Amino acid sequence: MPEKNNNTLSQALGKGMDVTLRDKTYKVYPLTVGDIADLESHIRSKKITDFINAVKETDMDSAERLTVITTLASEPVSMEQGNEVDNVRFLFWCAIRKDQPEMKLEDMNNLVGVDNVEDMNAILEGLSVGGEKDKNENPTKLAVEDTASTSS
Repeated sequence: MPEKNNNTLSQALGKGMDVTLRDKTYKVYPLTVGDIADLESHIRSKKITDFINAVKETDMDSAERLTVITTLASEPVSMEQGNEVDNVRFLFWCAIRKDQPEMKLEDMNNLVGVDNVEDMNAILEGLSVGGEKDKNENPTKLAVEDTASTSS
């Protein structure tokens, strides 16, 4: 049985870590700038979709709709926008899909929920801080194992 790693995930820069979620182990990798850009696109797309769905039954003309959509598509996006659970779900999917490219975003619905979103967020923070946190503190209550020590 592999030993548990008591270090933060931020020490995993460049290598995957095993995280057990809902009784299954997944390898997660550090987030990249591309992952954050993908999240921004995801948030922007969701805002546009929500707007389109909200105005379907209104008398707003197509020129007004186009103006709003153009504005939504071009305005800056931040991580604070959108739903926290959805943002965590999306970023965790980014971290997992590097090892499991067949995993779909919808598959994350079974892994990330209200009951574990704080733990998942702590994992993501550990993946993205790059060593800023105390290296002796485990950022989550989830089972986290260093796969580098299990691959030998």
